[in-house]
Amino acid sequence: MPQSSQSRFDAQRASDSAPRPTEPRFLEQVANACRVKHLAYRTEQSYVSWVKRFILFHNKRHPQEMGPAEVRAFLTHLAVNRTVSASTQNQALNAIVFMYREVVRRDPGDLGEFDRAKRPKRLPTVLTRDEVKRVLVHLEGTYGLMARLLYGTGMRLMECVRLRIKDVDFTRGTITIRSGKGDKDRTTILPESIREQLESHIERLRGLFAQDREANLRGVELPHALEVKSPNTGVSWPWQWVFPARDVSRDPRSGIVRRHHLLEDGLQRAMKRAVQLAKLSKPASCHTLRHSFATHLLESGTDIRTVQDLLGHSDVSTTMIYTHVMQQPGLGVRSLNQPPPVWVQMSTAHIYGDPPEIVCTEDSAFGYGLAPTVGRAWEAEFQRSLLPTQRGVILRTSFVIGRNRGAGNGALAKLGFLARIGLGGTVATGKQGMSWIHEVDLNRLFERALLDQAMTGAYVASGPNPVSQGEFMHALRKAIGMPIGLPATEWMVRHSAKWLLRTDPELALYGRYVVSQRLKNENFEFQFPLVGLALKNFLQS
Repeated sequence: MPQSSQSRFDAQRASDSAPRPTEPRFLEQVANACRVKHLAYRTEQSYVSWVKRFILFHNKRHPQEMGPAEVRAFLTHLAVNRTVSASTQNQALNAIVFMYREVVRRDPGDLGEFDRAKRPKRLPTVLTRDEVKRVLVHLEGTYGLMARLLYGTGMRLMECVRLRIKDVDFTRGTITIRSGKGDKDRTTILPESIREQLESHIERLRGLFAQDREANLRGVELPHALEVKSPNTGVSWPWQWVFPARDVSRDPRSGIVRRHHLLEDGLQRAMKRAVQLAKLSKPASCHTLRHSFATHLLESGTDIRTVQDLLGHSDVSTTMIYTHVMQQPGLGVRSLNQPPPVWVQMSTAHIYGDPPEIVCTEDSAFGYGLAPTVGRAWEAEFQRSLLPTQRGVILRTSFVIGRNRGAGNGALAKLGFLARIGLGGTVATGKQGMSWIHEVDLNRLFERALLDQAMTGAYVASGPNPVSQGEFMHALRKAIGMPIGLPATEWMVRHSAKWLLRTDPELALYGRYVVSQRLKNENFEFQFPLVGLALKNFLQS
């Protein structure tokens, strides 16, 4: 054998006989995937635990060998045999889906139907102000400060124990909460009642900080890769914990010995003892202080959007649950020394029903069916709620050509989508009325209702030139630049409106022609009186 060939053969044999790094065990791979995605340590522990239980449930079969049927069986077992809560079952599902996508590297497939644990609608437990005082009086020292911080800021328990010195701004009177639920940051208030106590507490920590630096202790844990990018940040004063643990401990992930923050179970035990000493007639935990914070703010008249921001809720509907446990339920039912002098109420032009060809005005008869019934109920409740000292204005609004500022994509966006793909033709006969108003004119009408003392009662809030549905879609196609618009028969609309437009098919099949006789008599001038001009202006802007 030539020398060069012999050398390559020896090198290859040496490479084959060299020890190969062993692949991590499967559960270790799950843990590593959690760390790559920067999931919280608690989430990592939870996901590893659920994957392990999933594997054991199927007699230690490898997940690679299993699919949707095995996942459904496990989730059904949790709901039926273990009677777990809906949130627990959902957590297990999230862990298994994560494992398949990030470790097995394949989609878990269509899970189909499985027995889901029922999610009960429960109201949060809320303490009265007196009950909060009775609990807090039995909490002293660091735990007392933490409990007062929970009640005064609305923080979650783990947000409190993970608070860092740099996030407390005494000058602005704010506390910044980093990586809260959903890995989101937010700002909340620094309660004046504990400002001095918190300042003294942080100042005392300087001694512990100096002690750790003298002992050459590794710095505190840092988020994600910051420790690699800036290794000295962990030993800087601003990044230290506001509530550090008394003793150092070994980091469960890195194995580094450092000072961690206080464990949350210490505060939980202290809170449990305080509730017992206060002799409350209801169960309460650390999270109850957060519920109480939100409810007491709403009871004092704080705007619900402000409370939503302070709590870090993504959806205001989550915050709305506290309105059901207020001592004075209903945000709008509140006695005012000076009620607003005018009340402008939105109603609907659907109140006139579906007259085929009649042009309706404010004096026309109401229609029949669901939409007119709802419209009449709105206006009747408005009249009952209107104070004798208030001027009331009702705007029976038609289709608005404007930007969507609510949920979903808005009606005009859906019609525009259909027009762009060539489906923007007539619906059924195409003769049903399409009354409309440009958002600029609607805003001007609102402003006039607020300022004009002579304006009172019901007005039709619609443009002066209603068109048929076919004419409206033709104008929309022309504004978009789509010459083709395939028609849709009635049966097609009835079968597709719910999943394509996500709306009731009746709204597409029926319509009405409405104009405001009152606005005409009062010489209100529309900036956009023609539908083609209104659509062109809106789409260009």
